[in-house]
Amino acid sequence: MKHVKLLVASLLMALPLQGFAEEGVRLLLKDGSKVEYALSRHPKLVFGDTSVTLLVADGEKRTFPLESVQRLTFCDVSTGIAAVKGSSDISVRTTADGVHVSGLPAHDIVYIFSVDGKVVASGCAGNACSDISLRLPTTAPAIYILQTKSGYSLKFVKR
Repeated sequence: MKHVKLLVASLLMALPLQGFAEEGVRLLLKDGSKVEYALSRHPKLVFGDTSVTLLVADGEKRTFPLESVQRLTFCDVSTGIAAVKGSSDISVRTTADGVHVSGLPAHDIVYIFSVDGKVVASGCAGNACSDISLRLPTTAPAIYILQTKSGYSLKFVKR
């Protein structure tokens, strides 16, 4: 009787594992269609600037524009895609004592962080002018991270 209880308990513990065996990646597209791959096929998601690519272990590859994806679900954890940012025209040029940022939206705020996370410079683009020049605290070569209030982030090297 003791062995039967152990066997029943083992089977009951294994049942939930069977339910999760076929979970995986699911894309719900805005046209209502679904694309699903089980974890057993080892799906990988690769996000580009304007698309998401699903790669599967057997070599299958499918690419979808980000604008067409409404929801992404991985193992029953779901996330919606609220908006897709377009490509940025922001450019950064280092100068002798700082950095010049161009292509910003009007009134955009720029923060420059050192690699240890401290804000080393910040400023705001003007009304009509989408350019801003900021002084950096040192003229020594360093790596910085630029982040704008409008949501763009990039890394640059001061040489």
